[in-house]
Amino acid sequence: MEINQETIERLTKLREKKKFTDSDWEKRGLNPSDTDKVNEMIRLTDTCLDELVVDLKSNATEKQLRKTLTK
Repeated sequence: MEINQETIERLTKLREKKKFTDSDWEKRGLNPSDTDKVNEMIRLTDTCLDELVVDLKSNATEKQLRKTLTK
């Protein structure tokens, strides 16, 4: 797969963004999860984003990117 710098930049920006805030939950009419659960969700999301960026920089195939997402 061809390296797409714009995609890498978008994933990096998402990595830096605050995720799963109380206001995010409330906008959707949901009750916020407890802090431990939110921290774990953030950790897992950030790990996935990091791995996707590494995959893209190493010119991974679409199959490899899907494997990373599934993992």
